[in-house]
Amino acid sequence: IRAKWMDYYLDQIGKLIPLYAEQTDGLALPDAVKAEGTTMMDNMRPLFADARVHYTNLYNYSKKIKTTKNMKIAEEAVMLHDDFQKIDAIRRDVFKLLKDSEKPAK
Repeated sequence: IRAKWMDYYLDQIGKLIPLYAEQTDGLALPDAVKAEGTTMMDNMRPLFADARVHYTNLYNYSKKIKTTKNMKIAEEAVMLHDDFQKIDAIRRDVFKLLKDSEKPAK
């Protein structure tokens, strides 16, 4: 059963990583926040690269699930999760920056 769920989740993650990275790269920032927003977005790129490495390791371990120790699988899963937590925190900051830029000046 574990192998079936690993395959399912890895298939979903494998589709989401490039989609999420592509949508992030395609986000157009207004001039008012372009400098700050671009810096924030640039901080996401190495996290996406790191997430791809952890995904690939996790995928490779899952194909050898009977011979791979559970701890290796768990470590890669945690590191992948941590990368996405960091990516999501930056994403929220970018959206807050965009929302705040839309507020009229007082």
